[in-house]
Amino acid sequence: MERITEAFGKTCELLSLRGFKNIGERTEPLKEKINESFSIELDSRDFTVKVFSKGFPIGMFGPTGGAMMSDGESDFIKAIDYEIQLLNGKDNYD
Repeated sequence: MERITEAFGKTCELLSLRGFKNIGERTEPLKEKINESFSIELDSRDFTVKVFSKGFPIGMFGPTGGAMMSDGESDFIKAIDYEIQLLNGKDNYD
């Protein structure tokens, strides 16, 4: 669970790099596909992020904590990191 707050920060960073602004002012949840495996739904009213793996819910977190199933947390962070690197012009992911 210690990486949950890291996942929240990286999710916000990715959304910002993808051009989403003023997320806190949204009235509807923000749904975004991360890659072929992961998608999210961010509720700006309480800043919770629901994470889905191939359409199946695997976790929920916010800025102060949350939970994810099994290895989902680590895989989700890797997916976010990869997408951030791509948007920053780095396509070699280790």
